[in-house]
Amino acid sequence: MGNKNFSIFYFTLSLLLFTQGCNKHVVPEQYRYLNFKGRVNQHKKLIKAKPDAVFTMITDIDIFKTLYPTGFIEVSQASSDYLTIGTLRNTQTKYIVTLNWDSKVIELIENKKIVLQFLNGIFQNGYEIWELEACDDYTEVGHTVLYNIHGFFYSLVWSLKKGENRHDYLVEETLNSLKRKAETNSEIKHISVP
Repeated sequence: MGNKNFSIFYFTLSLLLFTQGCNKHVVPEQYRYLNFKGRVNQHKKLIKAKPDAVFTMITDIDIFKTLYPTGFIEVSQASSDYLTIGTLRNTQTKYIVTLNWDSKVIELIENKKIVLQFLNGIFQNGYEIWELEACDDYTEVGHTVLYNIHGFFYSLVWSLKKGENRHDYLVEETLNSLKRKAETNSEIKHISVP
């Protein structure tokens, strides 16, 4: 009976981990230049603020750190206070099982786009993309993650902890926080990217 239970457990675990690869999405055309194959997670938010104010909030590490829900994520930067090409950013979850990863800014178009590549961790070789599009007095903010889950441990944690749901919650809360702060803070000064 013990071997049968183990077999059922192993089969269920394998199904849980490996069917995850079946729900891959097609990478949108505008990201094909990154030569990435994997999953896509996208969120958008319309914010009543100009793109330069929103861009400053995303690129200033002191402001950016305050956008995440308290107690869930911690972000630090190895270099300057503002994002530039080559800036390294470390992100760490604050759960019982702590995950952390480093990402590097590989593309930056002032007031329009930021592309970071995940260098290690759960999303290794994936991308995080922030896009800003002006719409009259508003800015449409797009947040996209192109990812694959790497490694047995990460796949197990992602599956058991409903990683996609948690990720969606954190991104939505971060975008809501960005919206609140950008729409109520008229004192944000635009910083030009060097």
